[in-house]
Amino acid sequence: MAARAAGRKVIGVVGSAVPVELILAAGAFPLGLSARAEDYGQSAYPMETELDVEVQSLFRQAIGGHFAVCDAIVVASTSDGFRYLFQYLTEMRRTGQGKALPAVRLYDFLLGDGLPVAAYNRKVVAAFTGWLEELTGRAITAAAKGDAIEVVNRNRSLLSSIHDLRLQGRLCGSTARDAIAAGRFLDPEDHRIILSAIANPEAGVGSAPGLRVLVATSASFYHGMLHRLIEEAGGNIVAEDDSQGSRFLGPPIPPGGDHVSRLITHYHEHDCAPRQVAPRRDAWLRAMMTHPAIEGVIFYIPPDDQSWGWRYPDLAECARAAGKPSLLLRDDVLSESGARAIRSACEVWLGTCRETVVS
Repeated sequence: MAARAAGRKVIGVVGSAVPVELILAAGAFPLGLSARAEDYGQSAYPMETELDVEVQSLFRQAIGGHFAVCDAIVVASTSDGFRYLFQYLTEMRRTGQGKALPAVRLYDFLLGDGLPVAAYNRKVVAAFTGWLEELTGRAITAAAKGDAIEVVNRNRSLLSSIHDLRLQGRLCGSTARDAIAAGRFLDPEDHRIILSAIANPEAGVGSAPGLRVLVATSASFYHGMLHRLIEEAGGNIVAEDDSQGSRFLGPPIPPGGDHVSRLITHYHEHDCAPRQVAPRRDAWLRAMMTHPAIEGVIFYIPPDDQSWGWRYPDLAECARAAGKPSLLLRDDVLSESGARAIRSACEVWLGTCRETVVS
């Protein structure tokens, strides 16, 4: 709201593949749109109840007027759920339903391989750039792109430092998750202040007790419920395989080459959306399983999962081969009964892990 009052356009962003650098270069404010835990179990009619709860919450908020502060909403095409969300919101606008629903645009970025994909993605980025320029009335210059990449890269470097602190057991998972999540709603410069305070080695972050756990999930960490439950059970999530967790923004974009090519390469190689090709999507997770700081792996696959049934067996075997004990959680952390079951299962498993470490 402050950005809009200052005359900046506000662009709502759904999905981690949308290049926030281009939005910043256009002088606009990139606002990450997040699902809400309190929407769990609430109707998102006419959307099917079989769709995952994150998508239903985003739809519910959009048609309820909660995103009216946005001048437009951009939805990445990097998951089936997000594509459905775009289609439903487009239909709501076509039929005149929804309170102050902004214009909705699909960012159809592809994560496959091959020259045709690369050529198509360049066209997608060019069209997105032109759309931003028309919306904001501001030309996106090469200098503006370079400055925006530098601004976001500073935060990527700080996030890397925070990741190291977590692995050292010097920062609890829920604190880290909240600090990372703030980046979806803050201007990058404001987010940098928060990250700098946490990443500062002189800040005396202190130790975070509990078994150091890596979490692999088929659900987005738009809430901190699982982190808190695991901490209450005696563990500490030090890394999460999710674009709203440890993989937020990805690593810094290296120098060299034109800015558009750098952005395309970065988001193509590092986005961990469901439609990412398996070797790239899982490379980070497999590497983290072998990290000496990781003492256990938790797989969180709630009932609305539609993709991890194929991935879990191979990933569980990877954890076993790395000598890391693992736990599979299938209950929904957002339900009361599911939260109780998860905490109970974690207490038993963490107790067993601690006994193994001691012996």
